[in-house]
Amino acid sequence: FEKVYGRVRYSSVLVFAVLSWLIYRRQEPYFVRHLVAGLHFYSLWYAVALLAGLPARVDPVWNDLTLLSAIYLFFALRRLFRERWYVTMAKTAALYSFVFVTELGLGYAVAKWIER
Repeated sequence: FEKVYGRVRYSSVLVFAVLSWLIYRRQEPYFVRHLVAGLHFYSLWYAVALLAGLPARVDPVWNDLTLLSAIYLFFALRRLFRERWYVTMAKTAALYSFVFVTELGLGYAVAKWIER
């Protein structure tokens, strides 16, 4: 399970980088910068998940800590691409939604693959 799940996690960073590149390709045409931004975002996301994972089983208030990753993504995109805040907020919402759907899909695919 861990091997498959780890490979899926690496592919989700690539999916994030591709989606980021599609949204911001005019401001930053180089894919590597989007890949580095994806690695930073996923590093924070995993750290927050690690910190909030165990306490969230006891107290659901800890689940709100995951909003920190969305806030981080907004400020990171704002700083990297220097757009107006409302444009950055819309693009952050789109990118975060794509990430959420991608993670759900990859998790479902791994669960089905292991189930067989």
